[in-house]
Amino acid sequence: YDAFDNTWVIHEFYRDVFSQDSYHESQSRHFRMYIDVNFGDPNASSADCVTYDVHKFSDGYAVLDVMAHEVGHSFHRSARRYDYSHQSGAVAEHVADMFGHFVGAWSTLDPDWEMGEDLPGGTIRNMANPTRDHIDDYVWLPNDEANDFGGVHWYSTILSKAGYLMTDGDTHNAMLISGIGEAKARQIYHKTVIDKLGRNNSFEDFARKIHDACNELIGDYGITDNDCCQVLNAFASVGLGVPDSDCDGSPDTEEMDDDGDGVADTTDNCQLIPNPGQEDVDGDGIGDVCDPDADGDGLLNANDNCRYTPNVGQRDWNGDGTG
Repeated sequence: YDAFDNTWVIHEFYRDVFSQDSYHESQSRHFRMYIDVNFGDPNASSADCVTYDVHKFSDGYAVLDVMAHEVGHSFHRSARRYDYSHQSGAVAEHVADMFGHFVGAWSTLDPDWEMGEDLPGGTIRNMANPTRDHIDDYVWLPNDEANDFGGVHWYSTILSKAGYLMTDGDTHNAMLISGIGEAKARQIYHKTVIDKLGRNNSFEDFARKIHDACNELIGDYGITDNDCCQVLNAFASVGLGVPDSDCDGSPDTEEMDDDGDGVADTTDNCQLIPNPGQEDVDGDGIGDVCDPDADGDGLLNANDNCRYTPNVGQRDWNGDGTG
């Protein structure tokens, strides 16, 4: 495939998947691609020229995922111009990477999660297994070229890890995510870009808004409540938002009170037997009413003649069965 063929694949993707005549969400615009451009250093770019966008590629850079990435920038600009620095700029790079991946996966020509693996210098970013994959990895950097304008490319992989998880599924930070698949994921991302994002988006904004977009699509494209729970948990696994591990509709920090004793399950020392006082004689973290050895003396309650006071020798001076 050459640059012309790749351009046609990208055009077909937006037409067939989103019923758009071009990358622009509401207008028919020509795809303008310039190849073998001399940037000085090898590079690729997308620029808005008011009535059309120009996409430029260095020699060897007109490969499908990179071309689709640059068109992805044109797509999100057609809905909203993001501030290109820090987290908002990283959101822009993440969206472009995801649509670069979506085009490759939809066409089956480049279905992996590596960006630019066919470039002369090899892979630029691995979205499935990035170096930076949690918000704790984020460091506020100066907004200049030497620091990648606040790390727009470097930290975009935090979001991309979540995008990979919600799409393909995997375990990350002890959380198991069930992938919802390519077809659902790309529709959710499309709606997020078109309807949800503002000009200056933080990572937390993005995590919240993509979940909102999913919820609004329930019933369309086969999207279900459980799919949206996987979206929520994917972003929570990278430190953005609160998970709902059992997908019961309550965040893990505000779980339901299964035994109805007025103590939330997350803090209840006996979740299935009411014990509003949370009594715990032996201090082992298990409430007395459900602790098989409530006093911690090594004798099970059923055989202990004094359940709530340690009595290893089972002394019973009057022989009445009560220690």
